[in-house]
Amino acid sequence: MDCAMCHGDNGNGKTDLAQSMSLTLPDWTDPKSLENHPDGELFNAIRNGKGEKMPPEAEGRARDAVVWNLVIYLRNFSKGQAAAPAAATAPAAAPATAESH
Repeated sequence: MDCAMCHGDNGNGKTDLAQSMSLTLPDWTDPKSLENHPDGELFNAIRNGKGEKMPPEAEGRARDAVVWNLVIYLRNFSKGQAAAPAAATAPAAAPATAESH
């Protein structure tokens, strides 16, 4: 519940609270947002906070196993989602054909 206030129920980071705080949060539903973040980094961010606006998990409130389960939960937001395509290319034009009458 604490995380969802800013990160959203589905982890997309598009919440009224995040917007009111002028935060641009990663969209954890996009696999590309997670690809360069190892599990240990996510664990540390949840446990210790990140910057001024993401407070640490309250000491003693969640055991390490619970925080690791949050990492798994976070990773599952993007399961089944295709990574955004690199760049769309226009289809080749069909060759012109002449009709005979």
